[in-house]
Amino acid sequence: MFRMEKSEYNAADNSPNAMPRRYRTSRLKSSTPEMAMAVLQRAFFSGANVQNKPAAAVAICRRGGATAAYQTLNMIFEMMNMPVVTSQYWNIAYGRVPGEVMQDTEGMQTMRTLADNMAWLLKKIHADGNPDYPEREDWQGMNFIR
Repeated sequence: MFRMEKSEYNAADNSPNAMPRRYRTSRLKSSTPEMAMAVLQRAFFSGANVQNKPAAAVAICRRGGATAAYQTLNMIFEMMNMPVVTSQYWNIAYGRVPGEVMQDTEGMQTMRTLADNMAWLLKKIHADGNPDYPEREDWQGMNFIR
């Protein structure tokens, strides 16, 4: 266990659970992807009527981390009971500066296939004007802590 000196705490906060000043500011900073994710989660979980609407996540990155971002985005769709549209591979492309991703030939082929699959699914769902969505059960929460 580490120990901090009293001088590291905010003088106005004498609580034994107080967070040291050096940690307070770093926890308040947030990057753009984190903010975008927070906005998406709040929009979807606030009651947005997105059930049964096809969705697809796309991740563009410079090098690594795209699979984690892609998986995280898909989790929202799965939790909201949305059909997830797939492609020939993970919906990931690579590029460092704006426009550079267009040079990723495999990534662009994956995006074209994704677009084709999305269009095909939407046409199938709305082919006769009646989507005939499945009937859903009411949600039943489960808590393993008894």
